[in-house]
Amino acid sequence: MLKIAAAAALLVLSSPAEPQDEASKGCFAGRREPLIAGGFSGSMDCSVGSSTFRLAGRPGDGHYAVYDYRYSFMPEHGAVMHGGQRVIVFKDADYVGQYGLNPPPYASVSVRDARLLIRTEDEFDEPPLDFSDGPPPRIFVGGNVLHLFR
Repeated sequence: MLKIAAAAALLVLSSPAEPQDEASKGCFAGRREPLIAGGFSGSMDCSVGSSTFRLAGRPGDGHYAVYDYRYSFMPEHGAVMHGGQRVIVFKDADYVGQYGLNPPPYASVSVRDARLLIRTEDEFDEPPLDFSDGPPPRIFVGGNVLHLFR
């Protein structure tokens, strides 16, 4: 048993350090200040309710970063939970804009090459969104036209 514990400790000590992931950077994955500077219109309070801000990927040449932001909170003196899902776009360190999705249910957001993929559970087959010329000004998701806004 002692040999197993020693081998496990040696394996942990000799393993390379994990790169810092987006979640470990804190509120809004370290992107809170650029969101504020860019005029983000969503809630910026990380202490209220529950939210996730996950990097979905970097479409195209890597200058763009796309995040899947899901949130829910009870407003002060409110009786009904508020929440939603947004796809947040950055170019390098700057906030570009967002698309407001219409959950529930939440859509699946991912990136493949220069394309953003948004998959819903309804009958609509969403086309991939081409980011080779930047984020499209409007997209079609779940039967709705959604505009890029701040």
